[in-house]
Amino acid sequence: MSERFTRLFALPEALYAEGSPLLIEAGALLRDSQNGRLIAQLKLKNLGEKAVQAAKIRLWPQDPAGRPLGGAIEYTYLDQSAGRRDSFGAKNPIPVAEPAARSFRAELLEVIFADGSLWTAPEGAVWAPLPAGETLETALGDPELCKQLRLERGEDCRFRPARMLDLWRCACGEAVRGETCPACGKGFFEIDLPALTAAKDARLAAEKAAAEKAAAEAAERAAALAKMKAERAEKAKARRKKTGKIAVLAAAALVVAAAILLGIPGLSAIRAGKAADGGDYIDAMEKYRSAADWGLFNALFHSDEKADALIPAAHYQEGEEALAEGRYEDALASFEAAGDYEDAPSQAQVAKKQVLDWDHRSLSFVGVGGYHTVALKTDGTVLAKGRNENGECLVSDWEDIVSVSAGSYHTVGLRSDGTVVATGMNSDGQCNVSGLEMVIAISAGTNHTVALKLDGTVVAVGRNTNGQCDVESWEDIVAVSAGGKHTLGLRADGTVVAVGDDTYGQCQVQDWRDIVAISAGGMHSIGLKADGTVVAAGDDRAFPGISRWTDIIAVSGGSRYTIGLKADGTAVAVGTGNYGETSIFTWSNLVAVCAGNTHTVGLCSDGTLVAVGRTDYHQCDLSSWQGIKLPN
Repeated sequence: MSERFTRLFALPEALYAEGSPLLIEAGALLRDSQNGRLIAQLKLKNLGEKAVQAAKIRLWPQDPAGRPLGGAIEYTYLDQSAGRRDSFGAKNPIPVAEPAARSFRAELLEVIFADGSLWTAPEGAVWAPLPAGETLETALGDPELCKQLRLERGEDCRFRPARMLDLWRCACGEAVRGETCPACGKGFFEIDLPALTAAKDARLAAEKAAAEKAAAEAAERAAALAKMKAERAEKAKARRKKTGKIAVLAAAALVVAAAILLGIPGLSAIRAGKAADGGDYIDAMEKYRSAADWGLFNALFHSDEKADALIPAAHYQEGEEALAEGRYEDALASFEAAGDYEDAPSQAQVAKKQVLDWDHRSLSFVGVGGYHTVALKTDGTVLAKGRNENGECLVSDWEDIVSVSAGSYHTVGLRSDGTVVATGMNSDGQCNVSGLEMVIAISAGTNHTVALKLDGTVVAVGRNTNGQCDVESWEDIVAVSAGGKHTLGLRADGTVVAVGDDTYGQCQVQDWRDIVAISAGGMHSIGLKADGTVVAAGDDRAFPGISRWTDIIAVSGGSRYTIGLKADGTAVAVGTGNYGETSIFTWSNLVAVCAGNTHTVGLCSDGTLVAVGRTDYHQCDLSSWQGIKLPN
């Protein structure tokens, strides 16, 4: 209200009577400063599933001592359309004729729902304040315990869950009727303090160990740098011995004479030689360059040629220093620039693996294709089962693999060195991946393959009749997903780009925000938001009711269905399931899910797999597979 009104009274807590479909969420008594009249206002909240069309309340004005004044006031809120969690009434003034009123009591008499049904308050219903929520900080008394619970249950946990008559207080603070909180999607749970304490202690121990490890690694890098410099000096010393003392003395005498005759450039050359002898090729090269700037000296003693000769050694030195300091991208560039100098090629491979530093969120350890299943084992080899008419299961010789993906008739694997292998149907060039390097994620579609490179760009090969491979302009991408005839890319800022077939609007993703994961299905697109909810575009037969999903941590789009992995290790599914591919509701202890054409596979926390759906090629007969790699 504006300053025209003075607040005389406010309900201290929300009011509720057992069985009521509405909560009296707030209330106030106000005085109009212009005419002195009193008005009351109530804010009502719908707790149920059915929309509210009208509601009747009753007020009893009270004097400053809390005694009734005059008769009761009845008021009806009409023409409402309040769904679950919706509030109404706060802007409806209720005239109070008793000028001495300073407070009131309130109760709900009846509710008319949008479907025409009626709720009437039972005789003697008691409207009493709901207990205020107890914050986690008060309930647990330990910030680290609060942090642990939020890590396990979500950042929106602010209160200890509690039962209240036929309602319960959710950890997010919502008063809930039913099994699931409509605000955050969580169910009621009791806080297991011993288990929570044990988890907290384990986390703190792990964090301490990680900090100690980081400190040890930093110390190791410093020691490695010192050792490297010492070894370089020893190598330089050995080279001096090899060339012979006489030659060294003669050269030194020549340089000294040059210094006497030519001054500054000669002195620079002396220092360059000393730096090279000491193994500091970068400094030596710079000093030779400085001496070469003096034309006469350079013509006599060829300083520029000596500087050029040191270029590979200088690059190698830069690479060693960068590697020791953990600057792996700089190290890789320097070792590659060093060419064949000493062991630069092998050092470049060491740096490349450190540069890739696999982010397991971008890797997939299970692939579900049209009629086959592939899985990555902890030793870097790959298993495959199902139809093999096009060679899509010929993966037995693959090694050093970090991620797999299955298309309709082909299979793709990502090696730890950032290169890619593929097998299966290659009618459209979808297996032409041999030249790819510095790849950090892969995804196989129906007839095309998409690869995400370390620099955030994307490469696609295969069928492009719908433009699904037109990704060359994409930048700053952190994840990719290849669907039936379209391709999705997730940008670092949480937005999504799409190319390809848009018959069903599956590429209409430009308004998506706060996305952390994507999946392209047959004719639809799925996006997982940071808050655990899901958005979708395309053929809506593949995702009916998906907007109600909560607490989701991973998604996978199949041909005409969608799978979601929940934080508690269970899974949910919507869409068409003619072969039972959506019958996953009894699964538990999951760490990943993957939807295919007509079958679905789940990866369990013990490294085994579960599968449902079409299995005429034994693509779901996976009970014997063990030791499948798990996400970190």
